[in-house]
Amino acid sequence: MSPSSVLLDRRVEIEAQLEKVVASNAFGGASTNWSRLFRYVVEKALAEEAENLFERLIGEQALGRRAGYDTQADRIVSVTKNRLVKEKLPAYYAGDGRNDRIRFHMPPRGFLVEIEVVPEELPLEMLLDYHRALHSYDGRSAEGMLEAMSRLERLTAAAPEHGASWALLAEISLVVANLFGDPRVLMPKSRDAAAKALAIDGRLWRAHLSAAGCYGSMDRDWERAAEHAAMALRIGGSHVACNHLYAAVLVGMGRQDEAIRQFEAGLFGETELARVRVLRADLALMTWAAGDMERTRAIVADLLEENPDHYLYRANQAILLIAEGRYAEAATAFERSVVLLGHPFLPGWHAFAIGKAGDPRRAREIAERWTATRESGGFIHASQLAAAWLGAGEPEVAIRMIEQGLNDGEPFMMWTGLTPFHRELHGHPRFEAILTANRFARTPGGGSK
Repeated sequence: MSPSSVLLDRRVEIEAQLEKVVASNAFGGASTNWSRLFRYVVEKALAEEAENLFERLIGEQALGRRAGYDTQADRIVSVTKNRLVKEKLPAYYAGDGRNDRIRFHMPPRGFLVEIEVVPEELPLEMLLDYHRALHSYDGRSAEGMLEAMSRLERLTAAAPEHGASWALLAEISLVVANLFGDPRVLMPKSRDAAAKALAIDGRLWRAHLSAAGCYGSMDRDWERAAEHAAMALRIGGSHVACNHLYAAVLVGMGRQDEAIRQFEAGLFGETELARVRVLRADLALMTWAAGDMERTRAIVADLLEENPDHYLYRANQAILLIAEGRYAEAATAFERSVVLLGHPFLPGWHAFAIGKAGDPRRAREIAERWTATRESGGFIHASQLAAAWLGAGEPEVAIRMIEQGLNDGEPFMMWTGLTPFHRELHGHPRFEAILTANRFARTPGGGSK
């Protein structure tokens, strides 16, 4: 954030905090290159001159390079900043700066340092509102999650320095984008909220968790996603939630067997049984991705025995039935899932089941309707559209939908090579080119299991 009047009023405190940071063991003293660069950019931020910074100027004024030096031949600024962002500041806040109330955040791009002042204890009513939002979210219903988001948006507006609220907003936005919301809106919202939370407090595991989801789903930067997921675990986040996301990242990297082990380490390590049961629905998807159909059947049967009226369990049942070629039963299971959620859910997959069950005309009607919705500015995920067009018997159109989603930077495309809805596309030159170019994992046996 740019220096507000509040921050400028606390300039003496901020400057004292700056001295503490650069003199710390993590920074190695005030004479190191990263200490000199960091002091320079913080002072420019306080002077409201940071937006005019550029690499050569920093090299000349902060690091002693001669005027007009060649920044392509001498990369000292970029190298120093990279170490500052990836090593020095994280090490400081993991140690000496753990309890600092004034915190600095150096963004990966640019030189505009964010200076955050962690607020005093929130008023009781605000704190209660945060917990109400958390309770609404834990129910995992569409209505509850939207209510939680609304509460958190009001709370972050009223208390913009409450990092926990930003972190929870980031996580819920990510989950809603995955289940039924428009990820083109919600994924950037999650990323922005996670960044704000981490700028306030780098120890907020929900923020690291959400950052991991965004880097993996939006950027397909699996390595960076894995770093954030592992950090969420290291700083004490919920093993269920963190191992869940870490496992999803490993799936994206094509390491399905390892993903299952990682997921199970958290899934059976906590006693939050209601949440564990919901997450076991994702374990079923992971065992399918690893080609273990016998285990997938056992998990789905167990879930339905526990609660036959849970929308996720019915969706899992439908996906399993499609993998087994039982399309009419799958269509019925999808219909039940939509009724139970109370919100349109997985319409393209539903259309796929309808078409493969013997009614490609109806699948085409659904595909055309949702394609028109997308073209007019509404949202339907490209992967859903591809499945609908496959149900209509149009593989070339399905591939075009996938290509369109990738070109638009659409999130959640990492399942392209794993989903049972794309199995007939395996071996198609354009589809194989998509998998190779994007480093997407492939279903064991080319989707034949």
